[in-house]
Amino acid sequence: MKFYLQYGYGMGDLTKALLDRWSGDTTIVLSPRDQVPTSLITSAKAFNKKHAEVLIDPQMYSVAITKNGKNRDYDYWPTKATFPTGAQLASSIDELVDLNISAGASRIIIPGELATAIDANWKRQQTEVRTAVDAADLADLTPIYTLAIAPEVLSNKAAVNSLLSEIDAWKEVRSIYLILKQPGNEYLLDNANILANSLDIVAGLRLQGIEVIVGYCNHQKLIMAAAGANAICSGTWLNVRGFCLEKFKENDGMAQRSKWYYAPHLLTEFKMDALDVAHTHGHLNALATLAGYGSDFANALFKGPQPSLADSQYDEPKSFKHYLQCMKTQATAAVLPTFKQTFDQLQDNLTFAETQLKALHRFGVSGQQRDFLQYIPATRDALNSLNALRGTMLSRKWGSIT
Repeated sequence: MKFYLQYGYGMGDLTKALLDRWSGDTTIVLSPRDQVPTSLITSAKAFNKKHAEVLIDPQMYSVAITKNGKNRDYDYWPTKATFPTGAQLASSIDELVDLNISAGASRIIIPGELATAIDANWKRQQTEVRTAVDAADLADLTPIYTLAIAPEVLSNKAAVNSLLSEIDAWKEVRSIYLILKQPGNEYLLDNANILANSLDIVAGLRLQGIEVIVGYCNHQKLIMAAAGANAICSGTWLNVRGFCLEKFKENDGMAQRSKWYYAPHLLTEFKMDALDVAHTHGHLNALATLAGYGSDFANALFKGPQPSLADSQYDEPKSFKHYLQCMKTQATAAVLPTFKQTFDQLQDNLTFAETQLKALHRFGVSGQQRDFLQYIPATRDALNSLNALRGTMLSRKWGSIT
């Protein structure tokens, strides 16, 4: 499973640094919400020089609520506060083609509105979008269709089945940019039903031979590997690790500034005071990141007399770089030669994290609201649901979809 960078506020220097480390081996999903047009093109060209692919997320998930002036600075943005139709839709696609060509892209993300129901209106809109794309001159850009799904759909199995049945007839659609909105903009999710339905959507699309790129992901979405996802995207701030519609109302991406350390083997993020508690009780090494993850950004936390005393050596950019380096390693290693091996590895990872986190909790070491222990049961149940529903078919088709 590939790992894409979900570009967000202030990620320019960080992205260039990671591309130097990764030798350009990634794709960056650029955000019009976070850059004016000239800046976006400049960034895209800089990333192209580092041999990275760029994609542009049109971000038309809800034109009506998008209050950010940067989105409206783009020529493809609708003049009315609704998703474009007719001639305006055709014009938007033409402008997006020009923007993507200017950015040096080889693929184009086609805009899509957030689906709150799989009803006649939604189906009609999807037909109009596909018809407009068919009529457009894409200038050899490969289309990736946006499929953005609200929690109302994700929590409804009948709606999920209707969605997959509808897409089965979209013979011209070979690639999807999948956006899964969690209820209440939750960062991590303890709803097994929504997680299971999300996996089922990915698996259903992959079994139809459709490429699936899952946008706005955090480490819980590593389980998408079991469904055969081609790529997951993640970034720095929470609003690029989880889809937050409200972010498009604001003018900057600044979240509450707290510094976290991600322990990838525990699927948990910790603040500095938690590391200090672990150090006091002699369990700091249980949180250390193994060399195999390829990250040395957090090493200073484990070398000094006390983690918090290394605060100046572990700044905010290093915190983000560490998270993203570990995520890239985890995503790349998540898919194994067979479905069963992939499924078993993901379950083993959950079991290991669960055992270790329970032991750490006994000494007062917790990730607080980002502690993964409480989310393990739902994550495990979702994987089991996928195995029961799609395991046999995924096992048969695994070699052709991964």
